Amino acid sequence: MRLATWNVNSIKARLPFVVGWLRERHPDVVCVQELKLADDDFPHDAFAEAGFHCAVHGQPQWNGVAVLIVTGPRRHLADSLPVWCRTPCVWE
Repeated sequence: MRLATWNVNSIKARLPFVVGWLRERHPDVVCVQELKLADDDFPHDAFAEAGFHCAVHGQPQWNGVAVLIVTGPRRHLADSLPVWCRTPCVWE
């Protein structure tokens, strides 16, 4: 399982670079901080096209975090997580 964390300091400003990095590096889970936008403004479609489900807690102008979780064939990765982590990692 490949985990990554990234302080993007504005997801809007770095979106093409982040999506390109995801496609090149193929992480399973990415924790992103300093989104600097509200939940409604998060670019879910761009990440869905790259194969990721996103859990987001945004804040306009400051802070904000997201967890990007790979979807599709590698989705079984949750089975390899410890039991205490499986329940919060369930998505449909």
